[in-house]
Amino acid sequence: VVTLIFLIQEVAVNSHMARVGRLDQHTNAKVMANIYDLNENNDMLLNFGVGLFHSGVQIGGQEYTFASGSGIFTHSPKEAGGAQFRESVEIGTYTGSNSDIESILSSLRPSFQGKDYNQR
Repeated sequence: VVTLIFLIQEVAVNSHMARVGRLDQHTNAKVMANIYDLNENNDMLLNFGVGLFHSGVQIGGQEYTFASGSGIFTHSPKEAGGAQFRESVEIGTYTGSNSDIESILSSLRPSFQGKDYNQR
C-alpha cells in the first residue's frame, strides 16, 4: 500500500511537471485504486484486522501495477492475474495525456524493478 501511495504521488507531481510547455491533448480521467484479494480467506482474516491484498492504480481505461518479477506494468482494469478483484476506491482525477503517463512511468521503472518488489 505504501508503494501504491508513492506511485500515485509521483504520477500527480510529475504529470504537472510533464505538461509544462507542452501542447499535448489532455483528458480528465478518474483515478481509482483497485484492490484485489490474494487469499480466498480474506473475508475471515479481516475480522482480525489482517488480509493479503494486491492493488493497482487505474487511470481511465488502463491499470498500472507493481509486482514481483515484472516491476511496473499495465493490464486491463480489474483483471490482475492471480488475484480476485475486491473493490475500487476513487482517489482523484488525472488531467494530462497518455504520453505524460508513459513518460512518468518510464522515469519510475528503474526504481521499481521486479527484483525490488519486497524491498519497498
